[in-house]
Amino acid sequence: MRVQALCAIFAVAAAVLIGCGGSTTYAPSSVLNNPNTSTTGTSTGSTGTTGTSTTGTTGTTGTTGTTGTTGTTGTPMGTSSAAALNDSNFAVGTANNGTNDHAVLYLVGSNTAPSSYTVKDIGGLMAGAGAVVNGINVSGNCTGWSSPTGLATHPFFYNFATGTMTDCGAIPSYPAGNGRAINDNNEVAGDAALGSNGRGFHWDAVHGIEQVLDPISGTMSGCYGISPTGIMVGLYSDGLSFYLTWSSVRGGPPVDLSPYALGFPHGMNAAGQIVGDTGGAWILNYNTHAVTSLPSTGPTTCVAINASGVCVGSDSFAGNVHAAMWKNGVKSDLGARGQTTVVDLNNLIPAGSLGAGDYLTAATGINASGQICCNTKHGHGIVLTPVLGPAPHARRR
Repeated sequence: MRVQALCAIFAVAAAVLIGCGGSTTYAPSSVLNNPNTSTTGTSTGSTGTTGTSTTGTTGTTGTTGTTGTTGTTGTPMGTSSAAALNDSNFAVGTANNGTNDHAVLYLVGSNTAPSSYTVKDIGGLMAGAGAVVNGINVSGNCTGWSSPTGLATHPFFYNFATGTMTDCGAIPSYPAGNGRAINDNNEVAGDAALGSNGRGFHWDAVHGIEQVLDPISGTMSGCYGISPTGIMVGLYSDGLSFYLTWSSVRGGPPVDLSPYALGFPHGMNAAGQIVGDTGGAWILNYNTHAVTSLPSTGPTTCVAINASGVCVGSDSFAGNVHAAMWKNGVKSDLGARGQTTVVDLNNLIPAGSLGAGDYLTAATGINASGQICCNTKHGHGIVLTPVLGPAPHARRR
């Protein structure tokens, strides 16, 4: 099932971060939801037959064609989540209609808040199968998981140009899998599983799916990010702890990074900066092994980093988990109230634009232009677009 529609967004004000040598505003898009998955009527009236005449007799009139049937109305997608975005104004996420997860691709505006966005349901590995998308590259190609048999989930590679989804398959003895990340060379990194036991994998169109060599043979592992040059980062277990950081390239030996950073690595940029978390957020330089601990006040995630080293994730602010951003190691709250270093995004969105009581809870991706994709408390995906200029008037509540 593939749906493409144009959806109007809410009128929104922008939020401003203070103390950066001028004002940087963030203009939220509307909720990123898949539209109704309705189909249009496709049948047409049949052509009337031509009357035939005989000498001296008028031919009979052809019969009137039947009216085409009306397309069925689909079910609106209820909740959504934003997972990642690229440098070409595309975001990816998941929408749910109460029955299945649907992997969706959004084309959002650049530079200013979009007045509309295009949304496309990219389908699944079989008709009616659910799908979840986790990563996207600059070409709009995506990865995630779907169910080709209706049972075990398989990682997929979605080609935006052709609109086709490829089953990445499974590694021996590990029937289920999940594509976690994809780089601009269309290399996919992920993890395969058999029950609670897992293995990291690499996939590309030439070599197919291949198990990544584990730091310790026979232990659990998984790959969660991949750099532009193909360096994968992930976790492994030594039999005692699963939160041991490592990296590898296709066909190469594993590199143990646990002496420098313990935790869950999520991504890596072209400069070799790896972001991760476990107990606290950190940046690990792959080349120098230098670690920067990011300030946090509670349960923290740091899940994405752009080419400029700006990180996003979530942290605790005044007892609530909000979307957070770290720039030059300094934390900014993308949704906190009463903070002295940041203006609350929620106070700058017109009443009702996110719904009563809704607010940004997590940032999940950031691109080179500074666009940030976020999720909200009530289960919606949002894209924030930075806009340089004077701070708008804030609505207080």
